Amino acid sequence: MKPRTAFLLGIVLLIPAILERDLWAPDEPRHAEVGRTMLVSGDYLVPHLNGEVYPDKPALPFWLVAGSLAATGSTSEWAARLPFALAAAATLALVARISTLLGGSSAALMSVLFLLTAGRYTWLAQRVNLDVLLTFFTTLSILGWLRQQRGMGRDLGNGALFFGGAALAVLTKGPLGLLVPLLTALCHGASTHTLARMRRPGFLAGIPLFLVLVAAWVVPACIAAGPEYTRELLFHQSAGRVSGSWSHRQPFYYYVPKVVLEFLPWSPLLILGLVQMARRRFPAPQDAARFLLAWFVPVLLVLSCISGKRGNYLLPLYPGMAILAALAAATPAPSRGERRALFGSASGLAALLVLLGAGILIAPFLPPVKAMGLVGMWPGALSAGLLLVIGGALGALVLRRGPPRRALAMLAITLCVFIPVAGQLVLPVVDQRKSEQPLALILQQEARTPGQYVPFLDVRPEGYRFYSGLDCREIAEESDFLLALDRPDVTLAVAEGEAYEEIAPRLPPDVEVLAERAVGGEDKVVVLRQNVLEPGAAPAGR
Repeated sequence: MKPRTAFLLGIVLLIPAILERDLWAPDEPRHAEVGRTMLVSGDYLVPHLNGEVYPDKPALPFWLVAGSLAATGSTSEWAARLPFALAAAATLALVARISTLLGGSSAALMSVLFLLTAGRYTWLAQRVNLDVLLTFFTTLSILGWLRQQRGMGRDLGNGALFFGGAALAVLTKGPLGLLVPLLTALCHGASTHTLARMRRPGFLAGIPLFLVLVAAWVVPACIAAGPEYTRELLFHQSAGRVSGSWSHRQPFYYYVPKVVLEFLPWSPLLILGLVQMARRRFPAPQDAARFLLAWFVPVLLVLSCISGKRGNYLLPLYPGMAILAALAAATPAPSRGERRALFGSASGLAALLVLLGAGILIAPFLPPVKAMGLVGMWPGALSAGLLLVIGGALGALVLRRGPPRRALAMLAITLCVFIPVAGQLVLPVVDQRKSEQPLALILQQEARTPGQYVPFLDVRPEGYRFYSGLDCREIAEESDFLLALDRPDVTLAVAEGEAYEEIAPRLPPDVEVLAERAVGGEDKVVVLRQNVLEPGAAPAGR
């Protein structure tokens, strides 16, 4: 598969999947709102969230969101997701190129299909997610090293690709953007005795490019925002997460089961590839095996040593994992044990698709699902369920009549088709329970002035800000929330259900419940309206 074909495949499958649902908390509304705020305020230097500076992440992803919103002329969720879907599709093109260099053109198709349908990658590629953009830039940087290591092209161009990609990755999500490509290149170069190619002056000339790109934003942003922002951005959010994370603390072994579960359905092939490497039976040149190990194992170990862990942090490793799994599946002369592993993986996936499809088909009739009151679930369940059942059955039939890799390709294609079908027909139904837009539109309709201040109690306001354009602010303390209701410009407020029950006896008598809705599961959100009197008007009924 050629890189251009891989990119177009990603566009065809991912773009329809991002169109028909709203932003889902917690990350999507937050990152989309930072980009929208840039567009509205015109301040593209320092990111802001909910009226405050936002030092958690660098500015590049939010520039892309703001640019997409401006280019499409639409302050909508699909426009916010578009840069990340494009980055995911571009990563497929890079994977096609790298897998061709490592194992020939026959491995490129399977590598692309495996990455596109790997559980976590598939899901995050359809969201406003910074790790998807990070994965594209780190993969671009790693391609620059592979070209340099193999003597392809000029040193200067390879250095610009390696260090330029790493710089853009750092501007996306901080030091991890440099860690992944640098550790991969160092370990691969050391294992193949080619580190001297990294020390060539032309390649190292990319270092000034890295420094200029990073400093071009970091320096003026820190000067403009002040020392507190600088300290938070450079130390607390970057070095602080490495030396002593304050969130997402997990044990050392956390990532091992994460890889197995979230790289499904291809994790059995990933394990097979690692076993083949250990037994020196990996169906690719030794240099390719060492390259893929350098891309996967050292970064996994380093991330495991950091106390703060999330499955998303492993996403930059997924391209290498997909290539490794694809090469394992393409074994030309497998041993008896490898044939069993390939046959078991294909038959297990076929059975999984059939069972999953059957579950989707009967889901509309299950009491818990019926109790949720999801309107229009049957068409999506019928389409998606039949697709999986038929695809799984065809994969099993191909498995009986041909080699396992053909069945694996058939099953991967089924999952590829499932992506836009689910995005168009299944997830929009679930959106009825996840979306914050209906309540945001109520706020927008009831607001007396554009950009009106609306206090929130125990509810994250980013999604409401994005859809309503109002000045929604979260207030942590109940007492401060009640004081906010005394402001003459506050006619609307929002509270989480349990928090509302706590403060209801202390609310002013002219406050009424305007609407309530379960958002994101069982959390009930209550919209309050305060009947503020116009100057000189007499209170009615008092």
